[in-house]
Amino acid sequence: MTAKKLFVFVLAVKIILVGIVFILFGEDRFIWADTAHYVGLGRNIFFGNGFSFTGEGGLFEPTTAFMPLYPALLGFFSLYVPYGYVILALLQAVATACTALFTYRIGTFFLSDKWAALAALLFVFEPLVSAIHVLMMPETFFVLFILMFAYYLLRAGREGTGYHVYLAALSFSLAVYTKPAGLFLVVPAVLYLLFSKEGLRRILVFSAVVVIMFAPWVMRNHAVSGRYVITTNTEKNACHWGVSSILAIKHRVDASDWNTTVHLPEYDNMVSRCNGAGDALRVFVSEYPNEFAKLIAISTVSMLTNDGYTVLFEKPTDEQVKAHHNYL
Repeated sequence: MTAKKLFVFVLAVKIILVGIVFILFGEDRFIWADTAHYVGLGRNIFFGNGFSFTGEGGLFEPTTAFMPLYPALLGFFSLYVPYGYVILALLQAVATACTALFTYRIGTFFLSDKWAALAALLFVFEPLVSAIHVLMMPETFFVLFILMFAYYLLRAGREGTGYHVYLAALSFSLAVYTKPAGLFLVVPAVLYLLFSKEGLRRILVFSAVVVIMFAPWVMRNHAVSGRYVITTNTEKNACHWGVSSILAIKHRVDASDWNTTVHLPEYDNMVSRCNGAGDALRVFVSEYPNEFAKLIAISTVSMLTNDGYTVLFEKPTDEQVKAHHNYL
């Protein structure tokens, strides 16, 4: 299967899946538990209220915990495009076809064309991933940008083309503007470039592009929170959801229900000592080594399950099992 045929095949199937969901369930089925948060953020951008939540009494609360790219898309399509969620789902189908294409291209670095195409097909049609592609979730674009980043980084290292460093930096920036988890890829990217041809120069080029891309956002976050940060989301995830998961394993309760742990004095104590992912890791390893090991193992195995696709059929949305908070 050639790259062009792979792209067309994946796009056609994903468009059909979007059509089936729309015809059988209606436009509301594209919405999941967190969509309302993203939509609210995105609409406030276009209403002139900044990147903010609408709080009690109609007051606007600027946030530094979320990234603006996907909320802006949701806000635009929900406000100005008829059947906006359906159209955005179709746009995600295009993104998915591009994901398959870049997966294939990366695969050809290590595998034959046949096996690279098979790997791409298995990836984009895995049931949980397929559900994410249909739902209004930022992960579809995030994964695409990450794969673009990885591909161009590999090209830069293998072929010695500085042009690909620029594309890698741009793709990386788009990924982080979609979800801040992409920030964790900085270290392996820099190490990879360091051992490539003209490594130091390429690291400087990569860093310069990234700094330029994020300078306006960091300045905005400083104006909002008084801190020069790209995001405070890592504090929220590691110091809240992570702590909750550790305690859920310790006390053998449902890890997907925060109410089982957030009222524990132990939870408050851990959160009060946690100011970021580094603090969380230190506390987990030093004070809860067994629970942390179990958490890593369970979370890893859960990625092989298809629990997440049930969000297509569960109502109300606030009772859904989050696809990215998926535990056995």
